[in-house]
Amino acid sequence: MSTTPRLIVDSLSAKRTITYNECMTQVFALHFLSFMEIFVLILMAVDHYVAICKPLHYSTIMRWQDCTIQVVLTWIGDFIHSITQIILALRLPLWGFNLIDHYCCDLQPLLKLACMDTYVSFGKRKSLAEIINYG
Repeated sequence: MSTTPRLIVDSLSAKRTITYNECMTQVFALHFLSFMEIFVLILMAVDHYVAICKPLHYSTIMRWQDCTIQVVLTWIGDFIHSITQIILALRLPLWGFNLIDHYCCDLQPLLKLACMDTYVSFGKRKSLAEIINYG
């Protein structure tokens, strides 16, 4: 269940809890759709750039085969990004009382529930959130 439908359901009902599996599904969907939006905007920018700057060569530069490859690579990259987020989030040990004071189950609220040091040393100190979000 994504964020907006869950927010609507929670505002209309007395029960405002989310299960762990629903939370992980929400994290996956949130990252999958957000990352997809960014990649689609990048592809649209490239398309517009070619259309404006090289209008006579547009049909040879932006062949449908190339566009298909770009879209497939976008889906693959998006899935890899999202599944990496889930794998790292599933490895977090959480406290027994897991109440997130947030309307959305995302990585930052989950990191607050982790019962471990969320700082990891990789040459310089990076927080686990930075590693999860930026690699």
